Amino acid sequence: MRRNNDIEQKKKILSAMLVSVLLVSPKINSKVYASIPSSCKAGAFLGWAENLETKDIMGDPAYSGKVNMVAFDVANWSDNDSDDNHKNNDATAIGDGPAGWHNANYETNFKNVAVLGKDTMVSAEIPNPEGQKCTTHMSSDDFSKVANAKITDSSDSKVVTNYQSMVKKLGDILADYYSNLNQKNQAANVYLRLFHEMNSSYLWWGFQDKEQFKKLWINLHDYLVYDRKFTWLKFCYAVNKGDENIGDEYKYTKDATLYYPGDNYVDTVALYGYSDDLSNDPDIQKPYAELTGGTYNGVTYKGYNKPFGFAELGAKVGGSYIDKDNNQIKPFDYQIWSNAIQSEYSKASYSIVFDKAYDPRNNIHGTSIFNDYKDANTSISYKAHVSNIGWQDYVKDAETAGTTGQTLSMEAIQMNYPNNIELHLQYQAHVSNIGWMSPVSDGQIAGTTGQHLSIEAINISLKDAQGKDSSDYSIYYRTHLRYMGWTSWTKNGSTSGTIGQSRPVEAIQVCVVKNGTERAQLMEGLVQGTK
Repeated sequence: MRRNNDIEQKKKILSAMLVSVLLVSPKINSKVYASIPSSCKAGAFLGWAENLETKDIMGDPAYSGKVNMVAFDVANWSDNDSDDNHKNNDATAIGDGPAGWHNANYETNFKNVAVLGKDTMVSAEIPNPEGQKCTTHMSSDDFSKVANAKITDSSDSKVVTNYQSMVKKLGDILADYYSNLNQKNQAANVYLRLFHEMNSSYLWWGFQDKEQFKKLWINLHDYLVYDRKFTWLKFCYAVNKGDENIGDEYKYTKDATLYYPGDNYVDTVALYGYSDDLSNDPDIQKPYAELTGGTYNGVTYKGYNKPFGFAELGAKVGGSYIDKDNNQIKPFDYQIWSNAIQSEYSKASYSIVFDKAYDPRNNIHGTSIFNDYKDANTSISYKAHVSNIGWQDYVKDAETAGTTGQTLSMEAIQMNYPNNIELHLQYQAHVSNIGWMSPVSDGQIAGTTGQHLSIEAINISLKDAQGKDSSDYSIYYRTHLRYMGWTSWTKNGSTSGTIGQSRPVEAIQVCVVKNGTERAQLMEGLVQGTK
């Protein structure tokens, strides 16, 4: 659920985000964190029309090969304002301004997502047809006109013709997107998250008369499926969980089933889930039971015989980790979500993590929210001993161990690579006032503790049972150096860091990749400096 209507503030938030923020507590924890099961497709929200981060997370070594579903909005949440004679409507791909969706930036962004070849969840925060932004309430009379209008019929009502124009542009976008997607992957699905969070009040279609809303849904469904012949398009009924902490207008939501238009018009049901503690959150538990069929607080719900998913997920808005304006207070541990999906929300067939402050790369154990079924033998975990902090928690698979921006040195590291292919880690630290220490392996400590000596360089190798370098897998790593930042990626025993410059290593990222895979090509490009 996104409630920040100030695009400039969003840009400010984005620019302030540090990709490698991991402020974890100084405790010893040897747990290796598990990811969600492969039966639940793991997805990422990429943004809005004009600012899609099309290949950002997809090209991140920690997430390459794990993101198997993408989501985006064809409208521009904050700038679809049509005040002052609609002068800003060209800021949304489906508004009625002069640029329309044919703006080259939009077309390029949508195409860049399509060529990823992934299952896609598309949402459309259509501006209020009365000539206002999507978060401005629509009168019940105008809503009734729009809800009952056929998209292909002529009308004398301006509000209806505005709506028809935007819906037709939405159809054009979907057609173009599917054409590009189909060229890349004919098996990929496109879901339209239609009139989402209708059981909340903050969008123009929210809290409207339930029967009128159903007509609105059905008429748009029939236009896209029958008039536009989009028989491939699937429809997602996505409700909001509600949140009592973010303002009077959001204090409650209506029942999850109230606006359901009927089985013939829905292919999947979904919930917007933002929570700090899913195991004890009635605002998640109740709508989950309503949608999937289950018992909550002594009441058993029938549910729908439709695939269920979390259309968006992240930490709670206005909670301990995210404030009311979507600013990050402190990093959230996504292992909470991963564990809950495995144990308490096991009916989830897909989950889509939100972006910006909710981005898994800006939080802790971000990769745990994704599954890694393609690379079963490549998960590596490691933890750093940091000056003034001590041992941090384990991280894994190109996540950041250590700190950045705090002028704190890494003093030691432990690494584990559990696998069934008889490979072993060998790693060696160059330490201030000591130099190269003896190589260690498989969970042993490289470096020192309690001596206030910094690691300045490191090399890491994968060895087979005979002690030879692995031929099937490679290990890639890079270090963050004081006053220099991140080094280039290197691999397989090469030195990362500096010698003789008294420049401490402050953080490290490490991943194992099977040779000859798409991810290996990505990493080789990073090593060679081509990406």
